[in-house]
Amino acid sequence: MKESKKVLSVLSNTVLVAGMLLPVGVSAKVNGYNSNPAVQEIGSDFRSETVEEAIRNNKVNFKFDVNGDSSASGQAGVASVTAGDIGKVVPWVTHDDRDGRYKLRNFTLKGVGKYGEVWVANDLSYNAGDPRNAAGVSVVTDDQVKYLLNEFDTKIYEQEIAFFGAPAERKGEHGARPEYKDESGRVVILVDNIKDANYDNPNYPSYIAGYFSNTISDLADRNVMTIDSFDWKNRTGPNAARPYLYEGTFAHEFQHLLHRDSDDAEENFINEGLADFAQFEVGYGHSASHVDFFMNNLKNSLTQWGDQSDLQILGDYGTAYLFQLYLYEQFGKEFIQKEFKNQLQGINSINAVLKEMGSKRDFNALYQDFLTAVMLDGKYQGDSKTYNFNSIDLTPNVDAAAKLGKSAPAWGTDFKLITPDKKIDHLYFKGVDFLGTNWTTVKDPVKGDVLWGNQGDEQDNFLIKELDLTGKTNPTLSFDTKYDIEEGWDYGAVQVSTDNGNTWTSLANDHTSTVVDPNGYPKIKANVPGFTGSSNGWTTESFDLSQYAGQKVLVAFRYMTDWASNEAGWYVSNLKLDGGVVDAMTTTEGFMSLEQATKDYVDYQVQFIGYKKGVAKGNDNHVKVIKFPNLLNMSESDKVDLRDMLRSAQYSKVVMMVTYAPAPGKGGSADYDFDVVMKVNKK
Repeated sequence: MKESKKVLSVLSNTVLVAGMLLPVGVSAKVNGYNSNPAVQEIGSDFRSETVEEAIRNNKVNFKFDVNGDSSASGQAGVASVTAGDIGKVVPWVTHDDRDGRYKLRNFTLKGVGKYGEVWVANDLSYNAGDPRNAAGVSVVTDDQVKYLLNEFDTKIYEQEIAFFGAPAERKGEHGARPEYKDESGRVVILVDNIKDANYDNPNYPSYIAGYFSNTISDLADRNVMTIDSFDWKNRTGPNAARPYLYEGTFAHEFQHLLHRDSDDAEENFINEGLADFAQFEVGYGHSASHVDFFMNNLKNSLTQWGDQSDLQILGDYGTAYLFQLYLYEQFGKEFIQKEFKNQLQGINSINAVLKEMGSKRDFNALYQDFLTAVMLDGKYQGDSKTYNFNSIDLTPNVDAAAKLGKSAPAWGTDFKLITPDKKIDHLYFKGVDFLGTNWTTVKDPVKGDVLWGNQGDEQDNFLIKELDLTGKTNPTLSFDTKYDIEEGWDYGAVQVSTDNGNTWTSLANDHTSTVVDPNGYPKIKANVPGFTGSSNGWTTESFDLSQYAGQKVLVAFRYMTDWASNEAGWYVSNLKLDGGVVDAMTTTEGFMSLEQATKDYVDYQVQFIGYKKGVAKGNDNHVKVIKFPNLLNMSESDKVDLRDMLRSAQYSKVVMMVTYAPAPGKGGSADYDFDVVMKVNKK
């Protein structure tokens, strides 16, 4: 590839971290404070929080009429602010990340543009005695406001609107305060010293550089974005020490604002990938720190957000961005635009757009090609277009990835290195047939060992038991339980299946509920009644199974969570049928996962890349790729090619890539075992 095709990164130090701390490198401490903190993303959980949820959890720190009209509070709404209103003070809604609450703070209007208006907090200082106050690092000048507003009006807004589409019009008619009413409907840009952990600790390694919040926009009934005030001198513009940091952050968050109106239920890997892509499309370069982190942590799943824990969340951003970049380079901007507007989510959305575009590939095939392109980036002589990125150079650290255990996350890849040897007889590979249940044994102070439904966002965890009700006339199921489940949002359902787990019916008793928040998770809405809220300790629940008398059925304890905000969860013990103990429920032995019940076998994708010896220095383009999209359908020619590759002296190394390839909506990880079996010397 020619170097002229490559776009240099201008965000090489930008780090977005959801709910964790991760400095870019060694933080510089000047006069008692960290002058170079990494950027911390506030996270998708915060972005998806609704006004109703915030109110229910007592997170709104001021009073307002949630169903009222902003003009009804006795103060006339403003028709539209103009440059003549510069200096006007209005209390805007902000978020305090330290306690998770929404609060009012006074802001002064500093700039009015075509599409945006900039309001700067009246107080940008830190706590008394903080050395950053004397250093003057939280100062935003009028010239800097003009610069940001111009970038937004002429670059971020116009280009993202042209590419993705316009946001919904919000003019403040139903905002929490009358001052929010504005006929122009401009985007409100709040510049604030964001209250996060860094605000209280000058040596904290990271800070929140900006965010978009559904709740703040809905409370104001305006499209609102918030940007931090720290160190604008060194974090704005092309020649700064951290070039385009705030501009790139704003472009990223503005995509979230737009996506909220296009498809608010979109899965994280598409939403976050497109947010990073928006930075690239607008002209602020690649999110290099995300990409670099993924290059050194290749096992991260594309589709499961946070699968390798928050400590590796940057890898999720990196792979999500590279996947969007790959789609853009393979199919053009039309694909990205259709994907943004498609009303399906996740893999289903990708497949729908692939079909609409007339592609012969589906997501499964596309993922294999994408990972091969990440590994090769045009170095494969056989197909430089499919296995190639034109706009970025990639250097995957396979050696580090190969040291990890033998387990592949859903739509993530595990890597192993094999040294070719003529003495190799064959490669032994054995995967698991089914995924196990996500329920697990925990210690309870009252009951001892009990089963727990686990935690996490967008969980759908089954614990299934077969019950023989033949000979029964009025069977009753009972069990002990304790639960603290996010009320109205997350649910624990007791369900019955008469068709081996293909369909399920939720059972009801006096303590189950069908009330789900109107903005609740669709799968949860479809599977109530169930338990939600708090049981206030251990209790015994029972369900009438009379309608299933005489049959063999499956009974499931199904714990379901939405996009965000987990409580302690669901605990069960002592399963009984007609008073007789069926299972003490101290271990998961004797229970099934949904995959086991439905005989949903684990699918693995396995591919091999052989790197040939003797190539010219700096030229690594002599490689061979062998792909097995499904291990049950390996062609004889591929088997022969693999055998020859493993034994050939032409290759210096062979990289084996193993992917767990489940159906859309399913996650987890799949273990496997493999070994290189050598020939036995015959005497």
